[in-house]
Parts: sequence; structure tokens; C-alpha cells
Amino acid sequence: MNNKSKIRISYVDIVKFIGIFLLLIEHSGNWTTLDGSYNNLKIWICSFHMPLFFIVSGLVISDKPVKTVKEFANILDKRIKNLIIPYIIWCLIYQNGLNPGFYFGVLYGTNTSLGMAQTNQVLWFLPAMFVSMIMFQLVVNINGTIRIKKYIRVIMFIEAIVLSAISIFLKLYRGNLGMPWGIDIAFMGCSFIILGFLLKEYIDRLFCKKCFAFVVAGMCLCVGYYIAIHNQPDEMWVSIMALGMYGHNWILYIVGAICNTVVMIIISYALGTINFFAWLGRNSMTIMVVHYILFPYTVNWAVKLLNGYDILIAICNAVFTVILCIPIIILIEHYAPILKGKK
Repeated sequence: MNNKSKIRISYVDIVKFIGIFLLLIEHSGNWTTLDGSYNNLKIWICSFHMPLFFIVSGLVISDKPVKTVKEFANILDKRIKNLIIPYIIWCLIYQNGLNPGFYFGVLYGTNTSLGMAQTNQVLWFLPAMFVSMIMFQLVVNINGTIRIKKYIRVIMFIEAIVLSAISIFLKLYRGNLGMPWGIDIAFMGCSFIILGFLLKEYIDRLFCKKCFAFVVAGMCLCVGYYIAIHNQPDEMWVSIMALGMYGHNWILYIVGAICNTVVMIIISYALGTINFFAWLGRNSMTIMVVHYILFPYTVNWAVKLLNGYDILIAICNAVFTVILCIPIIILIEHYAPILKGKK
């Protein structure tokens, strides 16, 4: 593997760590009262921190069509091992008594149903990502039949917009629990995966001109932040992908998520030699699923240490959580890799 490939893999891992770190900051306010400037920070983070993971998946996902049932079965098997098996195991770890409501909530697989099942609601992301990736493979197979290849990128862009529009349409029928396995959200997730895939070529070109890359990052940050602050959903004061709340205008939501994610990608590329962050990024799933166990302690420490400094409390809490996650990650890597979707 050449140095360029190593850097590319490293920055993808680092941007995952940045995404999960932002999630920890954003979730801090759910555990303690944080007002003032934190609120704008939360609005901004919520506008893109979950789309980021779908977009980044698009940067590395294969666009190879499957030609046989066996090939599709292999892909399905891989996705189940990576996403669904950890989903089921972690739901069981967090369960609060085995009852019919628990089984229904887990099988239904949405943020709301998991809350009713009294297990970790953050786990909604895993079945939604699974469905999104299967959708992307179907899109790739359909596109494989198109003979005019020079228009394929334009076609994929149109497909991304159509899929996001389907997600918005399905929102009208999702009900209180949402659709099973977040199918309506998965359409939006697949749209982000496609857009991430289309971005890959431009991102690589951008990295060849570092000064220009930082100019682009500054412009994208301004656009992304402005959209986040002025495109809050009608139902709530922050966008929540888990509940299908994409802001007042869903096209602006997509644009803002792309802009803010590009900023994080450029920052990640600049940090591309920090292997520790890359390692944490490769274990972002573990951090995501265990942080609710740690928050009762880390939030309390952060509040006592920085009482009155809202943003610093959230950042400090995120740092404490990451530190406590390190031994957990090591134990899972060595003794229970199945918990992170590995054999």
C-alpha cells in the first residue's frame, strides 16, 4: 500500500473520531443543564454529526456491482456481521428485563422503539446504516446496466436527490415509532452515502492544493453554520436524523451536512499522521454504544471541574468519556471483537 493510500485511510478514520467526539459533546446537554452558547453549538453539531457517518461511508464503499446470488449473499453476510450482530448483542447488554415489549422494540429497530424497549436508543444507527448500505448496493447494480457511463455521476446525483425525497415522503407515514429498521431514514442515509461517494474524487483533488483546501473549509464552515442556525425543524429546535427531523428545508439540511462534513474531512486530513485519533476512529462504534454507561460519571466530573462554563463542560465531558473508553476498546478488541462487528 502506498503512502497516499495510508493517508487516505487514516483521514477517514480520524473524521469518524471527530464525528463521535462531536456526538459526545452534543449528548452532554441531555445529562445536565447547559445553556447560552452551548445551544448554538448543539444546533450546529446536530445538523450534520449523524449524516457525517453516512457520507464518510460513501468515501470508502465499493461501487462494484454484484453479478451472482452468492456475491450478494457474501455482502449481506458481511453487513450482518458488521452491523446487525453487534446491534442485537448491545441491545441485550442494555436491556432492562426481557419482556414482549423489549423484543418488539429491538426487532422494530428505531430510536423510539428502542426507547420503549428500555435499551440504548443510540443503537438505531446500526440497522439504519445496514439498510442504507444494502440500498446503495442495489443502486450500484441498477447503474451497472447503464451503457452511457460518462453521465453516471450525474445520474447518481439525481438518484441521491430522489432517495432523499422518498425519505421526506415516507416521513408522512412513519407514525410515532417510525418505520421498521428506520427504512425512511435509511433512504436519506443512502442519499448521503451516494453523495459521499461522489465527493471522493473532488476531495482527493482538493488535498493536492492544501492552501485552497483550507479556504474551502472556511467557506463551507460559514455556509454550514449559517444553514444549521437558520434551518431548524418545525417540530424541535434541533435537527435529529434519528427521528427524521431534517430541518425546515430538507435540501438545505443536505447542503449544510455536506458543507460541515467537508470541513471535518479537511481537518482530518490535516491530522492524518495522528495514529491515536485514527485508532479511536476505527473504534467509534464502541465509543458510541458505551458512552451512556459512562456519562453519569463523566458529566458529574466535568460539571464539578468547570461549573458555569457550558461549552467547556461539554468538551471536558467528551474528553473524560474518550479516556474511559480506551481500556474498554482494548478489552473488546482482544476478547470480544464481535461487539465491534469483527470476527
